[in-house]
Amino acid sequence: MAARGSGDVYAVGSNLPSINGGVVQGLILRWNGSTWSQDTDPTDGSFSPLFAAAAVPGAANEWAVGTVSNVSLILSHS
Repeated sequence: MAARGSGDVYAVGSNLPSINGGVVQGLILRWNGSTWSQDTDPTDGSFSPLFAAAAVPGAANEWAVGTVSNVSLILSHS
């Protein structure tokens, strides 16, 4: 999880879209101070899973770290 403030919090992880299997996709959730919502994944769900997030107060982007095909990746989200 990462936060810029109490109304701008991000949680990252992974989502298995079907109980019957399927591709594990990165998942980004955003807390706006009252509710959680699924935020847009800048990778279109093609990377999995996301392990950690970082945000800096006043910055325009959040950062997440994950893997795809056993290769590490770092992505920026705004």
